[in-house]
Amino acid sequence: MTCTVQAGENHTIITIDNTTRPPENAADAEDLIQPFHRGDDTRMANRPGHGLGLSIAKACTDAMQATLAVSRPSPGTFRAEIKLPNRPTQRHCPQQKEHGHRPHARQ
Repeated sequence: MTCTVQAGENHTIITIDNTTRPPENAADAEDLIQPFHRGDDTRMANRPGHGLGLSIAKACTDAMQATLAVSRPSPGTFRAEIKLPNRPTQRHCPQQKEHGHRPHARQ
């Protein structure tokens, strides 16, 4: 596994590459972000987990106005790339008015 961080003027990009067996079917790597999707069933059948990790990571990046992209840059490599904005952003809670919350500022 490798992790790289690139700091740019407007964004910071975190890239994580991990080795994996080539998938038996050519399913799109983006499917792995869907809740309860665990990739190749035969490979994952005896492994613990529920297929929620990437969908939770996607929800977190969305909440931070960041992006999460997954890909298979080569048959034996899985890549996750997170692009975070460097500037403070305003995030509004859906229940803001209902519960009297103020907008959150990202530090």
